[in-house]
Amino acid sequence: EREEHRLMLKAFTDKGKTVMKKLFEKKKYDTLFSVILKRPFRNDDTANSEMLYNLLWPLSMSERDRIWTLNISEEWGDGRMVMELAKWGIYASSDALLRIDTEVLRHCAETLVWTFTSTWRQLRDTSTHALVNLLAECKELILPLLTKFYKINDPYVEERLWASVFGALTCCQDSATACEVAVWVYSHIFESKQVPENILVRDYAKG
Repeated sequence: EREEHRLMLKAFTDKGKTVMKKLFEKKKYDTLFSVILKRPFRNDDTANSEMLYNLLWPLSMSERDRIWTLNISEEWGDGRMVMELAKWGIYASSDALLRIDTEVLRHCAETLVWTFTSTWRQLRDTSTHALVNLLAECKELILPLLTKFYKINDPYVEERLWASVFGALTCCQDSATACEVAVWVYSHIFESKQVPENILVRDYAKG
């Protein structure tokens, strides 16, 4: 697997993409996650947050916990890598974030959302703070992120996602963005036949 890592952590060649697809087919999740989390913002969709989404979204909570959550809930290995991403997200300045391509920030934000499954409280809290900072500075990511994740089958992820959006809107104080999000929330949440059961989610959505 060392050779596979070497291939994939460089700029992605066609051979690297093929290796990733084979790992996906063979369900070698540990190797996949290790490669993705080293650079989840890379442009190649076979090895960034899009691959992470494709891997994790279809799973039940128990399946996701088994192959993913356990890996990121320790202070070493994959847990250390996502914590480094979260700490960067907290301390990245407004000027620094404005210089980064929006797609790169989107990949970082989506990766942070998946860390909300973790049983490591410090990681969840740090990632929440980081996501608030990213979304407050890159407001155009808020609705795409909500649209992509609001139907997640994990109440812990759902709650932290809405908390992050509420925090970002509170920090950025942008009335146009707030109005746009409010219209979407009313249409997709409060007019829905299935209003979220979690009272905190409803409170954040109403906020």
